[in-house]
Amino acid sequence: MARFPILDDDDLFEKLCRDLLRLHWNRSLSSRFDGDAIDTQINEARDCITKHECQLATLLLNHVLRDKGERLSQRQRFRALTNLGAAALGSGKPETAAKFFLQALPLQPDDELARINEVFAFLLVDDHKNCHEKATTLRQEYPASPRLTALWLSSAPKDIPMSSLEGEINSVLRLEPEVSLALSRRALTELEFERASAYAATAAQFAPMWAQPHIVLAQVNLGKASEKPANSYSDLTRLAELSLTSVSIHGCAKVTSLLSLYRRVPRGCRARASNNPCIFLFTML
Repeated sequence: MARFPILDDDDLFEKLCRDLLRLHWNRSLSSRFDGDAIDTQINEARDCITKHECQLATLLLNHVLRDKGERLSQRQRFRALTNLGAAALGSGKPETAAKFFLQALPLQPDDELARINEVFAFLLVDDHKNCHEKATTLRQEYPASPRLTALWLSSAPKDIPMSSLEGEINSVLRLEPEVSLALSRRALTELEFERASAYAATAAQFAPMWAQPHIVLAQVNLGKASEKPANSYSDLTRLAELSLTSVSIHGCAKVTSLLSLYRRVPRGCRARASNNPCIFLFTML
């Protein structure tokens, strides 16, 4: 996930990482396993992450690795490291999360979850080239994986047309929230507002508790408004407030900070961005 220069607010960036964690947790960055006492401890840490108690989860997992180290099986060590990655992501530390996901891979090299987390790790450190290459290769083995498909879409080179990407995904897979959300974001980058809106609506329908689809819909509204030269700065600000209201009622903690940052961007910078204020909001994904 790109950390753009404008994201100088550490609290906002942490919220963005937590939102990404919530998104991917639906497909599970780690798995629950009922085994011995050590597995129970790892499960407790994993439950803390689902409740966004990431610091506590990190403490519990470090305790397991430190005090139970010699007794850990390969699978248990893999689970501990993977959950440390998820906890780091929830704490706004994507680079640290990527490191843990990559450390976990050799412990379970044939595990589907471990291999997809490797792909995710490259996206977290903005290595889109390796992310897309690995996702492309892995999709031959797991063609029905929504999460892998979403990662493949998110890391696709900008010179690949939207239509070409759509053609590689069957109609059933497009209905998966992660995939439809990734498609909506891609459509936004190409300023295809109607397609972005349609895919975001699909994601919102099948994942009603996610805030991200509603953010895309708000961005679409801003994008359409920006195409009308008669809109003044005050008109656009008012539209931003109205658009993002629908996002806030879906539990998106970053809405007020996002709008605050929007107001802090110099008007000249907005004008230079192709006279399109929604370009700024693209970076918030």
